[in-house]
Amino acid sequence: MRYKLALASLAVFFLSLFAGNSQASLQRVVFSAWTQTGPGQPNKLVVFVEVQDNQLVHPPDYVAVIKVAAPDGTIFYLHPTNDWLPWDKGFYRDFVAADFTGAVIPGGDYTVTVTHKNGGKITEKDNLGVKGTSPSFLSPPVVTYPTANQTGVPATPTFSWKPDANATYYRILLFNKSYEEPVYFYGFRVTYTDFPTFKKPSGDLKPNCNYKMMIDARAGSLDTDMRSGTGWINFSTGSW
Repeated sequence: MRYKLALASLAVFFLSLFAGNSQASLQRVVFSAWTQTGPGQPNKLVVFVEVQDNQLVHPPDYVAVIKVAAPDGTIFYLHPTNDWLPWDKGFYRDFVAADFTGAVIPGGDYTVTVTHKNGGKITEKDNLGVKGTSPSFLSPPVVTYPTANQTGVPATPTFSWKPDANATYYRILLFNKSYEEPVYFYGFRVTYTDFPTFKKPSGDLKPNCNYKMMIDARAGSLDTDMRSGTGWINFSTGSW
């Protein structure tokens, strides 16, 4: 009898899940578009889409179509599974000039339309400059200390880099390769500075370890329409 009751309860539970999903609807879409540059890479247009429904279901489970329209009429589709970034809880994709109809990354309004599996839709826009022109790009920062593969870095170094005149702030990413642990990383102690230098606090670095670091430049405090990055730079600390 208890076994039958357990089975019945389990069946009701799963039916309630399906019933809830069938009534779910899109609640919110956040859309960001920006230009991206990096050393040795072509200029890119990046789109990032965050979605939420009224039951807080995991996005890939209920998103059917993500359609992006560029100012020049080019249409792109983001894949609900392949373009999902679990770490960032959003959909991401980048494009180069050759992906657009006119073989140029266009300025103007970019529009995303997200369609729920139940048919509901939400459309949002983000502006990147003036239609008919090309949007602006940030040149990648050039790190001056530490240099690539530098050894003997001290416990409290001052990281430094050549700035872009249009950059308004910088993000520092740092990862301990020897211990496989983040120091300043995506979603973990995210660290910013307004200056082209950063003094490392005592205790953040460990002796005799291999690290990788990256400096990301940003333009604008609220809507970062221009971004660039150095790429990963490897270095190692000395014995203290």
